[in-house]
Amino acid sequence: MSGAFPTFRWDAKGLRAYGYTANDDGSMRSYDPSKFVNYDRFGIYGINGITNPEFNTI
Repeated sequence: MSGAFPTFRWDAKGLRAYGYTANDDGSMRSYDPSKFVNYDRFGIYGINGITNPEFNTI
């Protein structure tokens, strides 16, 4: 990724990889904090479209 957007976060809650939208040329336009894959004490799972990006439970 270009480094312009936070596509990954690693903190006390776990490791999170965010979804993003792309431009027509394939470059990254923006990230979507409501769509992510998370790895934490509950294992690995995906969230698709929640309203609170700090949600960290199953």
